[in-house]
Parts: sequence; structure tokens; C-alpha cells
Amino acid sequence: MAAKIESLPDLRARISWIVLSAPDEFPTTGSFGSDQAKNLVAAFALLDDAFPLVEKKIGDPARLAQLRQMLNDALAAYQQGDDIKGAHLLQDFQNAVFPDRFNEYEASKGGE
Repeated sequence: MAAKIESLPDLRARISWIVLSAPDEFPTTGSFGSDQAKNLVAAFALLDDAFPLVEKKIGDPARLAQLRQMLNDALAAYQQGDDIKGAHLLQDFQNAVFPDRFNEYEASKGGE
């Protein structure tokens, strides 16, 4: 299994990786196997295991419920063959959890 997500930056990177890999482009070596359906479920299980990081950052129970539903809906979309919807839901989740990620990146590079 892939390494546990232990920080918000790791979560942000892992979401991007899943968007690029799901539903059937996960590596078939290392912690993932050749069964892409299992790899998809495993990738979302990693996100679910990291949800306490989101809870700590967001705090609002109603918003957290929406975010958890977004993850569930994204997985369901991928499993039903709707890759575009799945990717958009994951990106919406990422934007909700990391609304200033582009500003943070620019600031880290010396931009505004």
C-alpha cells in the first residue's frame, strides 16, 4: 500500500496524483498491483484515512460533511465510468480544502 498521508501538503499532492492516475492509470509496481479497480479504492482509502487533517483545518461539521460526500461521489463517478465527473469532484474537493494554493505557491517562489 502507498505511504500514509501525514500532512496537508502531502494530501494536496496525493489528490493531484489521483486525479492524474484514476481510474486506471495507477502504477502496477510497488505498493499498487495490476488490479486497477482495487488501486482506485485503495487510493480513495488513503484520502479517507487522511480526512482528520481536513477536519483539523476546516472545523465546520456541515462543510466537512459536504467534503466527505464529495470524496464519496468522486469515487462513485470513477467506478461508474464517469472519469471527468470524478476528476472534477476531486478538484472541487482540493479547491475547497486548499483555496489559496496558487497564492501560496506564488508566495513560495517570491511572487505576490
